[in-house]
Amino acid sequence: MERRLTDESRTVLITGATDGIGLELARLHHRRRDRLLLVGRRPLSSLDDPLFSNCYVRVDLAKRGDSSAMFAALQGSPPIDRVYLNAGVGSFGPPEREPTALTRELLQVNVASPIDWTRRLLPHLSPGASIVFVSSIASALPCPEYATYAASKAAIDAFARELSCELQFDRRDVQITIARPGATHTGMHGKIGLPRERVDWTRFPPASRVARSIAVAVDRSRPQHSPGVANKAILAIQRWLPGMFDRAALSSYRRDYGKLRRLATPLRPGPCVITGFAQGIGLALAHRFAAAGHPIIGVDCDAERSEEAVRSLRRKQVPAWNIVADLSSPEECLGVVEKLRRIERPQFFIHNAGINEFGRFSESTIARQERVLALNLEAPIVLTQELLRSGWAADTHWMFISSLSHHVGYPGAAVYAASKAGLASFSRSLRASGRRSLTVYPGPTRTEHARRHSPDNSRESRRMSPNELADRIFTAALAEESELIPGGGNRAFALAGQLAPNWTRRMLARSLLKQRQPSDRTGARAADS
Repeated sequence: MERRLTDESRTVLITGATDGIGLELARLHHRRRDRLLLVGRRPLSSLDDPLFSNCYVRVDLAKRGDSSAMFAALQGSPPIDRVYLNAGVGSFGPPEREPTALTRELLQVNVASPIDWTRRLLPHLSPGASIVFVSSIASALPCPEYATYAASKAAIDAFARELSCELQFDRRDVQITIARPGATHTGMHGKIGLPRERVDWTRFPPASRVARSIAVAVDRSRPQHSPGVANKAILAIQRWLPGMFDRAALSSYRRDYGKLRRLATPLRPGPCVITGFAQGIGLALAHRFAAAGHPIIGVDCDAERSEEAVRSLRRKQVPAWNIVADLSSPEECLGVVEKLRRIERPQFFIHNAGINEFGRFSESTIARQERVLALNLEAPIVLTQELLRSGWAADTHWMFISSLSHHVGYPGAAVYAASKAGLASFSRSLRASGRRSLTVYPGPTRTEHARRHSPDNSRESRRMSPNELADRIFTAALAEESELIPGGGNRAFALAGQLAPNWTRRMLARSLLKQRQPSDRTGARAADS
């Protein structure tokens, strides 16, 4: 395809460029006479538009490593001026009906791939370049029929925010924009099986209008943008009155699927399953729930510490067992599911296991970043969905240990913040489907994890002890609360994050990143959240 390029032409890369918003963005920038690099999973032979004839690269983002040829081709090419990380897949239906293979594909395409591409593309960007993360308004809402999709978009939103703060602190001339379109007429709705009689998605705003709105927002260097007045209003209401959407989502879900029938409370306390239970917060939770008479089933990758934790519980005459497994491994995660299916339905299931990766994002490796995502986000979602399919819906009380970073940010740990934001979103959507679900947002806690990743441990005594945190979580669980920010100081800081999010992130960046020169690196190690 021959076309004249002007001096003002930009080089624009677009993923997911063969349909919907991505295709319309490609057409828009073609009309602007920009140089295009278009990426999609469809073979070129199936694309009729001549737009793709000499600027298209076929990449299946669901396959790790499939993009290597793309980045090899970028070596020696002109710098890229704008990147739209737009590719995405979705799913529709109750959480327990989503196949595990689809869950993993969705998280790979929507979260892991854009994070990987961001890291790889940073060296190829021109000064003043823009990276646009095409997210969704679903990232801010409870979505019981799109639980994993919403979680993936919440994760990528958090990643983009923390990366932007880090780049600004390091004075990197890169503009980050988070685009959150609402309902749009694209091919995704048909692909995921959304019934037209439920929602007539053909009446949604056209992708061309949404694409044009996003491009103009990027031209104006807006850090966040949601096309349409109605979508902006939804986000404003969500920020200040989130309970309104939770109640509406629960009511809609019950209308379509019926109210979940719960069995009577058992006469004796049922088992409590805790992941990452061998130390820190997990071990404190094990002893707290054991003190209330709950048998403990712990899951941890540290065999030696797991055995010691079991012995410490049995010395108190508490029935306790451990399952040694690395939940970041898909095979071992499913192995844990098979073992748990053979036990009595637990009264509590606490998703506590987590690892961190602190340091400059550009200096980390995709292997460490993917392990954070696998353990902190993918494993809890897969475990929950698999066990819901086993009939654990009615009685089990699910608890998800997220992080205060969800409210205040975490510059220097963008991937960790992404995983915890996604986890909080999934918990909220699960609650909107009628399940008992508690999301916990701990602040700094007196654990090995906090000591390892804090730049200053001189005030460690001021951090909340794991035992106090476990007490607060136990109390919140009995009261069937939906969210817990433990401690007055943490609640005040979370409120500051809501009222002045940019200020809290800048303050944390000065505190955290100033202590770490760009050459400093901290690898991800097993720890509680």
